[in-house]
Amino acid sequence: MFEHIHGIPTARATRDIDIGVEVASWEAFEVLTGTLVTREHFMATRQPHRFKAKPSLTLVDIVPYGAISDETMQISWPPDHERVMSMLYKISWPENLMRMVHSG
Repeated sequence: MFEHIHGIPTARATRDIDIGVEVASWEAFEVLTGTLVTREHFMATRQPHRFKAKPSLTLVDIVPYGAISDETMQISWPPDHERVMSMLYKISWPENLMRMVHSG
C-alpha cells in the first residue's frame, strides 16, 4: 500500500494488516485494545501492538500515534519505554484516513 498508493518504497512485503489509531494517551490505547480482546474480536500476543484477528487468526498490528509521539515522531512503549517505534511514515495518512470515533 505504501509503495503503490503513496510512492513510499517498502523494504519487504508483509502478511499482516497495519492499523494506525490516533490516541491521546497510552491509557486510551490500552482501553481500545483491551476492549477488542474482551469482546473477542482479537487475541493478544506477546507484542503490545500485534493481535490475531478472530476467527481467521490474521496478524493485525494496531499502532498508536498522535499525542503520545515525541517531537521526532517516535513513540516509546510502556512500561519501560525502551522499545521505540518511528511514526514518521504516518505523515501522509491524513488525506487517506477513514475516521472512526469511539464513544465509550
